[in-house]
Amino acid sequence: MVFTSYYFVLIATNISNDFSEYTALSDRLRGEPLSYSFERELTEPFYLIIFWILSNTFSSTAVVIIAGGIPLIFKSLIIKRYSYYPFIGLIFYFATFLALHDANQIRLAGACIFILYALMSREDMSKTKVILLSVCAAAFHYTGILLLILLFQNRKYLALTFMTFASFLFVPIFEYIETINESFKIFNRYTAETASLGFTSPYFLLHLITAISSLLIWNSLNHIQQKGALFLAMGALAYILFQNLDILAVRIRELGYLGIIPLLFSTKLRLTIPWIFIISSTLLIFLLFIYEVWTELLSYMI
Repeated sequence: MVFTSYYFVLIATNISNDFSEYTALSDRLRGEPLSYSFERELTEPFYLIIFWILSNTFSSTAVVIIAGGIPLIFKSLIIKRYSYYPFIGLIFYFATFLALHDANQIRLAGACIFILYALMSREDMSKTKVILLSVCAAAFHYTGILLLILLFQNRKYLALTFMTFASFLFVPIFEYIETINESFKIFNRYTAETASLGFTSPYFLLHLITAISSLLIWNSLNHIQQKGALFLAMGALAYILFQNLDILAVRIRELGYLGIIPLLFSTKLRLTIPWIFIISSTLLIFLLFIYEVWTELLSYMI
């Protein structure tokens, strides 16, 4: 954890794409009423409240480190408690999601506390609890609402079919509600169409292999692993459906890949052919992340 804390600060302060944006936000929030911040920032409430409190207590750099470090600690505790392979699970999380979320997308990092808990918890959650965790996650980052897919765990293909049809309505609906109220301008980043991303990304291809392999062995998976497999499938499908909405496609794919943690680390594994595909794909993504992050970090430091 000492090394991880140093690694987190190193990435957050040197190669994070959003570090300057978060420090600028902290400077704007300092010394102003919270109500005015809500009117101007138009962002998720829990995240803004926490950021406002921290900004009026600490320097802007310290705010970003604290706001990213707190979710990192909570998720580390969840992985440590619920994993069959806690040490390997933590190393995998630190090498992949730390740079994506905790050191970069701090809002999503906060939402993933509730998402990871819902995915890793061994208890058979009621629909009410899943909905409450989804609301809490969405209060930090609105993609947290995708946690509701766990309500369809026993009807996985129905959920994926519904998601496919819903994707055709997504852009027109949000373009319409933006005309109703200025508050909905928060969705601008997702309704601005761009050129298609394409399907040659190694991260997507490896993710897709993992998702398909996990669906093929669905009946042999336990309750926790099935939640992870469903999340993986959701992320891969979203990347395909939202090709013209590049930010949304990448964000949901990355969020869906969080399902690899309960799938791979929550219970003892059996080395069958599908599991070999899953483990090999995961190892390649692990190595790709380390290579990209450290290449960028070393080039910055040199």
